[in-house]
Amino acid sequence: MNPRDFKELRRSTQELTPQQRHILAEDLQDATQTENPVLAQIDRAFSEHPRCPHCQYEHVAKWGRVKGLQRYRCEACRRQFTPLTNTPLSGLRKREKWGAYLEAMEDGLSVRKAAQRIGVNHKTTFLWRHRFLACPAKEKPTLLRGIVESDETFIRRSRKGERYMERPARKRGTRAPNTGTDPNHWVPVLVARDRSAVTTDVILSEVTAQTLKNTLVPVLDKEAVLCHDGLPQYFTMARETGIAHRTVYAAHGKRVVKGIFHIQNVNAYHSRLKGWMERFHGVATRYLPNYLGWRRFLEHPSAPMGFPERIIRAIVAPAGHHSLAGT
Repeated sequence: MNPRDFKELRRSTQELTPQQRHILAEDLQDATQTENPVLAQIDRAFSEHPRCPHCQYEHVAKWGRVKGLQRYRCEACRRQFTPLTNTPLSGLRKREKWGAYLEAMEDGLSVRKAAQRIGVNHKTTFLWRHRFLACPAKEKPTLLRGIVESDETFIRRSRKGERYMERPARKRGTRAPNTGTDPNHWVPVLVARDRSAVTTDVILSEVTAQTLKNTLVPVLDKEAVLCHDGLPQYFTMARETGIAHRTVYAAHGKRVVKGIFHIQNVNAYHSRLKGWMERFHGVATRYLPNYLGWRRFLEHPSAPMGFPERIIRAIVAPAGHHSLAGT
């Protein structure tokens, strides 16, 4: 458009009614967000298996566009929706900066460093972090095959950010009053990982044969062999369930049994997880599942797409079509 026509266009907007101005503003917003790569990924992921978020009906029709996203109408309940309806991302603003924020997450930046990089308030990046991680935290592999290594690690219990506590707040950086596994100070996290690097994890209330059974039995293949460190609860669980297992007494200096059975992969994962979490200067226990899911997505071995797109698919793709659910 030449400058004269643009000047005339600007003058004509003064004659618009409030409703017409609102419509024009939406059109301009759509035009500026059409090239947003994150919105394009959202549209693409949802369009592969569209489904009404209100009634779960799969027959839907395209119904125009709104705020840079495809809009649909359900043929059953007749309600309109977009790929973000009823998802954790619904209602979030500054969509043009979502791509830069997902890159900051891939780089493992803290809340404040991510805010500085993309130019938003740190409260915004805190909200975005846990909205983006809400679905990945719940999405875990459903089957571990072959030799499966299992071991527990303990993460310092933290009530950071809570306003009301029944105990005095402790100073950051202080050591726990013991180095054992006191549940008042440590949170047990069970990690199971097979030799193809498919990993699942669970925060346990306590390490017992029953909690191990509830966690491991549903995800172990019938032909899998479970490797563990000789914790008595594993023997009890194996005896009750008939799971094939091998014991590796690493504390006795025997780290590999028969040249193949060991728990070095899962212990290495523990080390990487804790080293990665140090940059956050203490993760609040109530948000720990989100961080565990974040780390799983960073290390997922066989996904044919990058970290940002896997996050998007976990949020907007219907259940059963996620990047990890069928692993």
